[in-house]
Amino acid sequence: MPAYSALIHATAHALQHNVEFMVELVGRKSLCGVEQFLRQAKGETNFADLLKSYDVNAPPVPADATAQQLVDLLQAVKRAIDAAAPRLIVTPADETDLFDLRLEWGARHIGEG
Repeated sequence: MPAYSALIHATAHALQHNVEFMVELVGRKSLCGVEQFLRQAKGETNFADLLKSYDVNAPPVPADATAQQLVDLLQAVKRAIDAAAPRLIVTPADETDLFDLRLEWGARHIGEG
């Protein structure tokens, strides 16, 4: 019987930093069971080598104020670009397989009041 593993956590790290995947393990427990999957062997890189220990009782790492300011600024820039309603116009150029690109703004230009 195949075993499936998939999950998602509704956190910023899960949605922005983590890689989620789903796998199907088929075969004998001795070849693809939990013990085999999580085994570590000298001179080999295995799945277990990718895992980090997690201490549920560890105090949270304080947020970096400068990094948070940069994230906030980036979000503000994204919102401003979205509000400006950009539109990319693609037209064939004079040469084969070449195109002219023109960016038009549906609302105000970025930087205007």
